[in-house]
Amino acid sequence: MTSTAADEDDPAWFTSVAVLDEGGYEVVRRDTTRREHDGATETSIGQTASVRSGAGGRR
Repeated sequence: MTSTAADEDDPAWFTSVAVLDEGGYEVVRRDTTRREHDGATETSIGQTASVRSGAGGRR
């Protein structure tokens, strides 16, 4: 499962969420205009929503 900022080939920022084989979720945020890149591992789908909204809320 992947969530992106827009339907673009090279978006200025994006957040992606991957389901991990061992359980949980990996959330990666990248903002190329601000040169920011971070990631987190979450155990709850609800936690991934707050991590993703934090990335979009800063824009």
